Amino acid sequence: MASVSEIKAKVDDLTAKVTALETVEASVVTLLNGLSAIIADLKAQLAAAGGDPAALQAVADGLDALGTKVDADAASLSAAVTANTPAA
Repeated sequence: MASVSEIKAKVDDLTAKVTALETVEASVVTLLNGLSAIIADLKAQLAAAGGDPAALQAVADGLDALGTKVDADAASLSAAVTANTPAA
């Protein structure tokens, strides 16, 4: 049977790992949100630039798809963290 000090050490280790994961998760969400903003800004710049409408639309469509994926990945990550984080 594990001693109280051994159990406490395991709890402390697990607590440190959870804290690290929370920090990583927050960083990833910030990154993904930033990418969405960058994509939106690039689309606006492309629209303002004019040029070949078909080429611009193809780029805009690609950016839309990337933006949708980034948003979905952020939601998926957030849901997974929420589902696997014990209530305080």
